[in-house]
Amino acid sequence: MRNENTARFGYFDCINNQDVAHELFTHIQNWVQQKGKSLLVGPYGFSDKDIQGLLIEGFDQLPLIDSACNPEYIVRLIENEGFGKEVDCMTYKFPVNLALPEVYYRIQQRSIHSNKSKLIEFTSCRQLKPYIRPVLQLVNRTYDHLYGFVPMSDTEIQELASRYLPIIDPRFVKVIEKEGEVIAFIIAIPNLTKGIQKSGGHLFPVGIFHILWASKRTQQLDLMLGAVHRDLQGTGLEVVMGISLIESARKAGFKDIEAHLILENNYKMRAEIERLKVPVNKRFRVYRKEMQ
Repeated sequence: MRNENTARFGYFDCINNQDVAHELFTHIQNWVQQKGKSLLVGPYGFSDKDIQGLLIEGFDQLPLIDSACNPEYIVRLIENEGFGKEVDCMTYKFPVNLALPEVYYRIQQRSIHSNKSKLIEFTSCRQLKPYIRPVLQLVNRTYDHLYGFVPMSDTEIQELASRYLPIIDPRFVKVIEKEGEVIAFIIAIPNLTKGIQKSGGHLFPVGIFHILWASKRTQQLDLMLGAVHRDLQGTGLEVVMGISLIESARKAGFKDIEAHLILENNYKMRAEIERLKVPVNKRFRVYRKEMQ
């Protein structure tokens, strides 16, 4: 699609043994060279909707769903095979009671009126369901210039919706509409990590109950996905949704919110977060290696 002469590798896992890692990568690199590719990047899945990169900072923090959760030695194994940095992604974590500057509330009021838009909030998944497809179609239109992004087909949109709808709490989904069109959205879910850990990787017979229990007891909200129509970025819609999400999190008794992976060159989104002096919580790295 982008005329790149690139191969990807993914799902790398290995015991802590460099010889074993070397055998794996030697086999992969031979295959890549046979295909005539000049660059190998990863870890990456079949698209950017799969887990990408390796965790390189933040090993002491709670993992996020659908993000890399590797031991520290894996980083050393891959770097010893001659891989270097391709691109980093970061997550940021901030307290729900973070004091927002007064200017944010003025932007909130001005943005809704100037854009002639409406903030939509939800109390049930039934209300939310009609918005799933428009929301993911907005992702296609908004993310198409970002590194590694592959637009979703209708089948992928349906699969992604089916995967996440059961764990979405409608209180933490915010949508902005203008003249019947979705122009912005944000989705967050309660952190499920402790429940997934306790389930031991099995949903049945009781694992699902551990996960549901964790979603009710956790004090961390995970920001999963968001987008703003490209023509309306920087007009304050991000602030409108952010304030609404924080207010919902406060009412529900959450203490922290962690933003999902943000590309290091997504300067607009990073600037909004870093303006509040919020530190990086985790860092993930996609690696590269030139084929000789």
